[in-house]
Amino acid sequence: RRLCLAIAMLGNPALIVIDEASTGVDPENKRFIWGAIRRMVHQQRSVIVTTHSMEEVEALCSRVGIMNKGRMISVGTVQQLQSRHGDAYTLELLLAPDGESAVRQKRLSIKNAVVEQFKGAHTQEDLGLGFVMRFSVPKPAVRSLSPALKWLAANQSRMGVSYWALYQMSLDQVFVNLIKMYDHSARKLAVKSGTST
Repeated sequence: RRLCLAIAMLGNPALIVIDEASTGVDPENKRFIWGAIRRMVHQQRSVIVTTHSMEEVEALCSRVGIMNKGRMISVGTVQQLQSRHGDAYTLELLLAPDGESAVRQKRLSIKNAVVEQFKGAHTQEDLGLGFVMRFSVPKPAVRSLSPALKWLAANQSRMGVSYWALYQMSLDQVFVNLIKMYDHSARKLAVKSGTST
C-alpha cells in the first residue's frame, strides 16, 4: 500500500485517486498512509479516496459522497451527512460506582428518567450490567440541544451519573440508514412499476 501511494505521488500530480488506501494495513502503516494523504491535501493537491471504511472517511475527507449500486445517493461533509440522515442521538451515561444491587436499581431509575424526558428513547445493547448505559434518542425528542443538555446537567448528580455525553449518530450508522432508505425506496418503485430488483 505504501509503495502504491508513493507511485501515485510521483511527478507531483494535481489530482490523486486512491482506492481503499489503508485496507488490510496494520495501525502503524495506516497512520503513515493517512499522514501522507493529509500532507498532499495541505500541498493544495486534490485527493479522491474510495473506501468502505467510515473511520478512514472521518479521518481524511472534507467532502463525502455515499454511493449505492453505482449511484451517488448523498454528498456533503461528515457533519452535514450526520445532521441530514442521522435519525437519532446517542446518550452515554457513566454511573458512579456503587454496590451491585444499588447499580441495578440505579440503572432502572435512570432508564425511566431518560425515557420520560426523551420520548421514544431506548437502551442500546443493554446487558443490564456494568456502569455504562447507552440510549438511542430520536431527533424529534431533542427539539433543541440546549434544554436537553441543561436537563442532563441538572439531573446528573440526582441520577448518580459521573459522566454523560450526547452525540450524533456515527457515520457508520448514517451509511447503514442511507442504504436501507435507498433500497426500500427502490423496492417500492419496482413494485409500483411492476418490475423487480
